Amino acid sequence: MNAFYDGRLEISNNRAERGIRAYAVGRTNWKFSYSPKGAEASAIAYSIVETAMANGLVPYLYLQLLFETMPNIPKERYHECLPWNPHVKQLCAVPEPKTSQAQ
Repeated sequence: MNAFYDGRLEISNNRAERGIRAYAVGRTNWKFSYSPKGAEASAIAYSIVETAMANGLVPYLYLQLLFETMPNIPKERYHECLPWNPHVKQLCAVPEPKTSQAQ
């Protein structure tokens, strides 16, 4: 079956391009990227933050979870820290907006 017939797939990469726009526009202002390793580190960090936001997570909470969890588990269990894991979603989800109920 052709992937174009799958309605779940996006036909463009506009969402991904919007996600990296801020990084691309501000790249000259990123003073800590004096080396290829610095640029790679910032790209990894930015990628983690954007992936968290794309999965409905609070980036701060997700990074906190990663920094606290990953040093204490073997690499074989890193998949448990992925942003689409139900446990991660429960811990780091963006809170639902409170609605006032008129009575």
